[in-house]
Amino acid sequence: MTNSPSTSESLQLAVKYFKANRLIEAEQCYRQVLKEQPQNPEALYGLGLLAQQMNHLAIAEKLFNSVVLVKPDLLKAWFSLGNVRQANGKLPEAELAYQKAIELQPNIAPLYNNLGYTLQEQGKWDEAIKCYQKALEIQPTCVEAEVNLANALFTQEKLPLDKQSHYAAANNNLGLNRTKAKDFQGAEAYYRQAIAMQPNLAEAHYNLAGVLKQQQKLPEAVDCYSKALTLKPDCIEAYKNLGDVLQQQDKLEEAADAYRKALQLKPDYAQAYSNLVSVLGKSKSTSIWQRFGKIRQASGIKGVLADAWKLFWMRFAGLSIIGRIATWLATWFTPPFWGRCHLSYYHSQGYISPKADIYHQNLELGANVFIGDRVTIYNDRNGGKVELGDRVHLYGDTCIQTGKEGTVQIGADTHIQPRCQFSAYKVPINIGCNVQIATNCAFYPYDHSMIPGQLIHLQPLQTKGGITVDDGAWLGCGVIVLSGVRIGKGAVIGAGSVVNQDIPDGAIAVGVPAKVVKMRADLVSKKHSRKPLSAKAWFDLGNSHQAKSQFKKAAEAYQQAIALKPDFVEAHYRLGMMLQKQGELEAASDSYQKVLQINPEFSDAYLNLAKIRQQQNNLKQAISAYCHWLKLINPHYASAMATQTCNKQKEVQITPPVSQEEVIVGGYGFPSIPVVSNHTSERPFWSVVLPIYSTDKRSDYLLECLVSVLRQWKEDMEIIVVDDASPLSIKDLISEIGGGIIQYYRNSQNRGAYQNFNTAVAISRGHWIHLLHDDDYLLEGFYQRLQESLENSSSSVGAAFTGYENVNEHGQVIFSQQLYKQQRGIAKGFVERIGIANPLNMPAVVVRRSTYEHLGGYLPELNYTGDWEFYKRVSAFYDWWYESEILARYRQHSQNITTDSTLSGSKGTDIRRAIEVSEHYLLDEITVKSRHYHFSWCLNNAIIPLKAGKISGALLLIQEALKIDNSPQSVTKLFSWLKQDNLSGLRDELINRLLLISLKA
Repeated sequence: MTNSPSTSESLQLAVKYFKANRLIEAEQCYRQVLKEQPQNPEALYGLGLLAQQMNHLAIAEKLFNSVVLVKPDLLKAWFSLGNVRQANGKLPEAELAYQKAIELQPNIAPLYNNLGYTLQEQGKWDEAIKCYQKALEIQPTCVEAEVNLANALFTQEKLPLDKQSHYAAANNNLGLNRTKAKDFQGAEAYYRQAIAMQPNLAEAHYNLAGVLKQQQKLPEAVDCYSKALTLKPDCIEAYKNLGDVLQQQDKLEEAADAYRKALQLKPDYAQAYSNLVSVLGKSKSTSIWQRFGKIRQASGIKGVLADAWKLFWMRFAGLSIIGRIATWLATWFTPPFWGRCHLSYYHSQGYISPKADIYHQNLELGANVFIGDRVTIYNDRNGGKVELGDRVHLYGDTCIQTGKEGTVQIGADTHIQPRCQFSAYKVPINIGCNVQIATNCAFYPYDHSMIPGQLIHLQPLQTKGGITVDDGAWLGCGVIVLSGVRIGKGAVIGAGSVVNQDIPDGAIAVGVPAKVVKMRADLVSKKHSRKPLSAKAWFDLGNSHQAKSQFKKAAEAYQQAIALKPDFVEAHYRLGMMLQKQGELEAASDSYQKVLQINPEFSDAYLNLAKIRQQQNNLKQAISAYCHWLKLINPHYASAMATQTCNKQKEVQITPPVSQEEVIVGGYGFPSIPVVSNHTSERPFWSVVLPIYSTDKRSDYLLECLVSVLRQWKEDMEIIVVDDASPLSIKDLISEIGGGIIQYYRNSQNRGAYQNFNTAVAISRGHWIHLLHDDDYLLEGFYQRLQESLENSSSSVGAAFTGYENVNEHGQVIFSQQLYKQQRGIAKGFVERIGIANPLNMPAVVVRRSTYEHLGGYLPELNYTGDWEFYKRVSAFYDWWYESEILARYRQHSQNITTDSTLSGSKGTDIRRAIEVSEHYLLDEITVKSRHYHFSWCLNNAIIPLKAGKISGALLLIQEALKIDNSPQSVTKLFSWLKQDNLSGLRDELINRLLLISLKA
């Protein structure tokens, strides 16, 4: 049967989906083929494999039967038919299928091996042995046939005793292979055979329990885990898994005992703790000791298991009748709530309610801390530390949360009443000692940006600084404290006040916003008799002013600190920062130079000095300062720059000519990317490639981009710059900052952006490729985080991306994107997301080199959307990995090609072309959604060139909108849109053009 091109492509796509375990998409492709060719054997066979993998054996058998009827000489169909019949217990029928396959090809070892197993299961031992021997004659290295032959001999008591332990281990290993392939019945048979040969093989009992658990044979799984633990009592995973199975059977006390034993062997086993807490939560028992142990473990507090205090009082201080009696006795008949408060003073470990929810990996508790009912303490990913001082009391329903760069510190003897909220993101919240905070108070040291056209909760956070509440302050009910605020020592804030500015020591403030109405008389005399401030006090005051962006006051405070302590290096550095913020660059430079005189290894002083020299257009000194900074923070860079093995590149390397070969995907041709030559030499993990076209301003951005890469450079990374015949020479810049680390190529003539991308990819040798624009910027940890996730990833993962930010010309964040929020891992449903519109920016994306080799490179004719089309192509064949942290920055500025394309309207043309290309390999429903989306996009973005006086750009976007989607609904939407008052100029231009067309006609 001859396949049409579309049928062939669909079958290829189905196979790719199947290999990538994307079974739904594979099934759709196969069924699409069967609509055109109902008896296509490859499509029927593919559906059979899908049914077999999903354990729908009866359906699989029916499909394989259909294949052999249509194409009786298809060997793989007979082989698969034998396999499903064997799995279904239809052994005589399986035997016939294998024999038919052997008639077609008599020299394939697995056929004889499987036939032998089928005969063995029917008790035909002699015939089975002959089949295994034939398999080994054909393929002496066929381990499965060798082991099956040994198993047959063992059953007949013909296997020598000294070989039984060897083949027991071999059976166990084959069972592991079957388990990985999700063939649990086959795995079970091998594990049972291993146990028959060597009954004391603990690993086989443990592995058998695992496959029994997968098959929901729970009582048998419990027996096997128990036997494994009898043979190997220190098997931590066996205790944990035993607990899981017992929990599934609702045997909660037994499950809890199993988890406890796992924790005795491995006290920091987080999953066992989590499961134990879950079991105790389901149990009717109110014993909080287990929860308390989990909290202490998460907080890093060790050695509490033998503490007699917790083994008695903490065990019974819950809410049951027995618990109340125990509490009353312990506190001389004080009522239960206050009894538990008093309990916290009787022992340094304090008291933590069984109803508290604590999920924080960096929590530090002082002595005698009290945490009441329903208090919640948790951290988002990368959330900062929470530190509770001695005798801190947190009462019911209070919530403390920390996010990235946020910390919470609460000083000794501070009491926080119910329903208070502390949300620390980006900056710290510091509460002093002896502070009293009434109910329903809230502390928010951040706010969301207000960029038009974006959902507020998705916008980046912004802050004026942290929150500080000094010692002895009192806050009334419902007080709200906002960012950048310091509440002074002994200050009193009236109920319901909103504090958005500093409150001085001893002040009484009320209102919205809070204003000082009087001073506390009891603190006035202390204030007047106060001693002169120390250098440290001036420094702290400077920090407080800095947190509120009061840079001039901060600078004055740091100068006072320096006057008292001339070698106060941190004060010199902070003074430099404040002067730099105010644009006093030379004075700031002097401060940084002073820092380096006192401490030549103060790395951040070099960094800020480099930025000043760059701002002053002194590129040579900027590069020198950046080099010093890189050497201090990256030992790999320092070593490379110091050794003779890293020689500076003397001659410019000329790029190879552009390949004219193509890769066909979905019937469409794409530029091919050659495989890496010279496979014998070791390849780097990363290829960081910068295809650039440099101008005066962009050379500044290029320097920053290279520095952000070099700070993370290691020996398993290559950095390549491919200059697309720029008018500005950048060889010296690259040589100075990169030494011999960066390879510099130059095209003999300009090739255009995406052709240069393909050139750069073709030159690279790394397993993973990271393409960067010259104005992009990477945050610390980009390569480390991704390498940890990708170096052992499945081959189905063809690309990856991280969270990212857009910044303006001044480096200020104007947009952030974390597409799947904190859900790190394989990006679910990404093919539809990227198929509809592009949510990615290039600096956040890395691609496996073999993906380029398979699918080709970027289409040069797509001037502005070549990256989007390529990402769509990758998503049609591969999974994408998502790393949730924001690790990259994309720069929006006046020389950005995205800005040019929007003003001219030409981006609309490229969007349409990218949609037309991806129609060849994406599902129709995705393309339809993309057309609807981009019709609206063109209309919404037509306002931008219109406001800039570029009416032709607006008209082009409208034309492209109609080419993208000319459905009646879209035309109606266009006419409705044109009725807006601010579009009168555009309507006039449209009428004029229509009149010109009619006159010419």
